[in-house]
Amino acid sequence: MLQTSDEGHEVPAYANDVFMTFKNYPPFGAVPDNLCAFPLGCNKDVAELPALGMGERPIDVFFIGRKEFRDEFFAATDHAFGDLRTDISKAPEFRKGLSPEDYADKLAQSKIALAPRGVSHETFRTYEALRAGCVVIAQRQIPCWWTNGWPVIEVDDWLGIDDVVRAQLDDGAAMQERAAAGRQWWLDKCSPAAVANYMMGEIAARLLETQR
Repeated sequence: MLQTSDEGHEVPAYANDVFMTFKNYPPFGAVPDNLCAFPLGCNKDVAELPALGMGERPIDVFFIGRKEFRDEFFAATDHAFGDLRTDISKAPEFRKGLSPEDYADKLAQSKIALAPRGVSHETFRTYEALRAGCVVIAQRQIPCWWTNGWPVIEVDDWLGIDDVVRAQLDDGAAMQERAAAGRQWWLDKCSPAAVANYMMGEIAARLLETQR
């Protein structure tokens, strides 16, 4: 069974009735042995553009998204960053901000992409920004196989985000290295091909286990 779009991070009620379940939005607690989570990935309408080097990106910090569930984020960022070149804005409704084309272009031009959570702990923008070669700063994620050791900078809250951002921008070489590592992580762990390989491996392993 392949399940998507469960923003509640739940274990499906049918999990024990099927051979295996694959789902995004990993559950918070213990899961059955036959349930495997996989990365949320990118919105299908957001194109993958060439990843520019940090020196070619005119935007220091970028975010656009709805204000719901993000009061703390916007309170922390509204008066932050001072002289930095930022593009942080509130979208009036879901998918009512930038067009997918303009959003992809903004990511391609941004050095750092912020990824606050919305209603769920996962968000497409984390993976879209990794793929675009941005340095990604996100809220603390649910521990799972693809977040273990990844180059995303995780924060428990958004207070002091100005200092976190400036620490990155102060070391251009390290930032370029982190961005490259993030894009490679996307390719190796979170891309459609990587997820397909993961699923095939898990199915094969479970088939072998049941035949012993």
